[in-house]
Amino acid sequence: MTSKRVILGAYDALSLLVIAAVAYLTLAQPAFAYVDPSIMTYTIQALAGVAVALSTVLAVAFRRVRNKLVKLLGIDENANKEVEGKVQCTADAQVLAQADEQARAYKRGDAARKKGTGKISLSRRIAMAVLVSAFFAFTIFFVAPVEIVFGNSGGLMLAAKSLWPAALPVTLVVFAVLAVVLSCLRGKAFNIVLLIVFSLGLAAYLQAFLLNGVLPIADGRDVDWGIYWRRTAASCVMWVVVIAAPLILSHFFRSGTRVAATLLSVLLVIMQAVGVGSLMASPAASSYGSAEGAGASYPNDGFNVTEEGLFDVSDKSNVVVFVLDTYDTKMLQQAVADRPGMLDGFTGFTWYQNSTGSMIPTEFAVPFLLTGETPQVGEGFETYYDNRYLRSDFLEDMNAAGYSLGLYSDTIQYEYTPEGEGWKQIGSQTINLHPLSADKAMDFNGAVGALTKMGLYRDAPWVLKPLLWFNTDEINQAIVNDVDQAPGNTPYKMDDAGYYDALKNTKLSVDDDNSGQNGSFRFIHLLGTHVPYVLGEDGKVAADGTATLETQAIGSMKMVSEYIDQLKQIGQYDNTTIVVTADHGEWYFTDTPIDHTSVPIMLVKPAQSADADAQPLQVSHAPVSHMDFQATILKAMGADYSKYGTPMDEVADTPRTRYYYMTTHVNGHDGDCLKWEIDGNALDFSTWHLTGDKWTVRNAIGRWGDDYEKFDPAVGPEKRDK
Repeated sequence: MTSKRVILGAYDALSLLVIAAVAYLTLAQPAFAYVDPSIMTYTIQALAGVAVALSTVLAVAFRRVRNKLVKLLGIDENANKEVEGKVQCTADAQVLAQADEQARAYKRGDAARKKGTGKISLSRRIAMAVLVSAFFAFTIFFVAPVEIVFGNSGGLMLAAKSLWPAALPVTLVVFAVLAVVLSCLRGKAFNIVLLIVFSLGLAAYLQAFLLNGVLPIADGRDVDWGIYWRRTAASCVMWVVVIAAPLILSHFFRSGTRVAATLLSVLLVIMQAVGVGSLMASPAASSYGSAEGAGASYPNDGFNVTEEGLFDVSDKSNVVVFVLDTYDTKMLQQAVADRPGMLDGFTGFTWYQNSTGSMIPTEFAVPFLLTGETPQVGEGFETYYDNRYLRSDFLEDMNAAGYSLGLYSDTIQYEYTPEGEGWKQIGSQTINLHPLSADKAMDFNGAVGALTKMGLYRDAPWVLKPLLWFNTDEINQAIVNDVDQAPGNTPYKMDDAGYYDALKNTKLSVDDDNSGQNGSFRFIHLLGTHVPYVLGEDGKVAADGTATLETQAIGSMKMVSEYIDQLKQIGQYDNTTIVVTADHGEWYFTDTPIDHTSVPIMLVKPAQSADADAQPLQVSHAPVSHMDFQATILKAMGADYSKYGTPMDEVADTPRTRYYYMTTHVNGHDGDCLKWEIDGNALDFSTWHLTGDKWTVRNAIGRWGDDYEKFDPAVGPEKRDK
């Protein structure tokens, strides 16, 4: 008997080991590559569900096999245990009759309970209401926005770890209201409303899990919702089926359907909690960009780009750079043709109409202007991306020249260095990048509204998504607290109309406290002609539907004119070098090489005599480039610029080859960085040629690539991607 029990004990131990191994292999395998957080969180949820299901199935199977093994071995598991003897009935006929009637009554009640037509106790109603309400509120109002802010933290002005608590108030309110209302209902009303709440939560979960795919990029561009008609149709069918099915099943199995809905609610809450918990605990989720393509801009270790020094200038010397996003030379030429006097205030300037940019998109272009670094042949793009600031001396050289640095942009892109050391380094070189507590920086009420809208947008069926559509700038404007804040406590945000209004009300002033020994450098990045179009020609927000590319082009230049006028009014125009450019010219998302020019505006005025500053705007066709930017800035500061190339005013009007790096966009992700050479007039696309150099930026799941290969322009994108 002892040997038989040893066999049974070994079997029990083996069963536990197998079940534990299944759970471990399902949930605890290490990740060997970075996976987009928005995908990974659902993967974790799915794996959690698989682990629970497999473990349950295996437990049942092992139990049944164990019972048969006990019988086969002839083991009496009650041996040596005190067991009650058989109970004998000694009741009389009357007692038996009463017991029989009670049994029949119980059977009638049991039948009613199985059908679900019997009364449900208050405690059971409360339990079901609490669990189903928790699932609904948790899924839509907590999980959805939290996954968005952690999966896209790079595009937001505040760290995800400080934003996610704003999802709690609405979640708790919706949960409490639903739980109380459901608990107060009875009978059919309770059953129907309970199942509808559950079905809406389940449909929202399935919408995000299965039917969203790659959502439109939230960069303000108009979305052609018609191209998503297949997803819209499939989404509508799914929502109808998911809502109707429980109600239909409940007609036949009311109690069973309620119980199933409640148990499934618990399971899905657990699965989503596992996914969200892993996302919030993952450093990668807070550092890397997402399928939305925003690219990480703000750090998660407390550093922020503030408005400190934004409206200050020095009485010694100033170098001011305006970067008007997406503003193309062709756009400015058209605007000037329509409004001939719009650049009359740009006295002393030279407009270089044959200019080239550096890199596309913004997340690569702005850091180039601040570093002068491009990817090198033979290195992986990740290596370039992580080290471009570290291997550049441009910021240090400006500091060494005795200039204070104020960098105002949402796309500085410096948090990829280990443990935030990059932000600490750049923060020590600037006057406006420093830690900022979330309670000062965040508009909590605005964040609550923004996160609620994001959650509803993600989980809504496709037919409702246009009504809930938002862009990243809209969210940033909502979450940032800029009311009655000192500039050093106010995060800088991309809001051209807001900047123009603040410039007119605050006015430029001389402040040597924010000036270096020899002067001030200010790098001001604005939306320019980037979508969405919201500006009128006066630089203010236009009435709905009236803003166009043309009005925005004129309006965004209006605020630069205002800055110039104020410099003249305070007597600092002559000692100020001004560069007005764009991060890149006109472009569009494409998985193939661009098919037209992208020429950023380039207007430059050096610090010079009053007579020179009074001269009308001049036009030059010298072949200048963003590659000349760093040399131009350092020359204006009186520093050694030899290692950076040629200042723009020294570029001869003779043939010159320039280079431009364009990034493709594949399935919602950056694709390949392609190198172009321009050997003639930049406005003539026939002078643009691919060099054949290519760097893989990211693959389809968002992992950084580190391979280099030649690109054959004759091979189409379908074959190339394969």
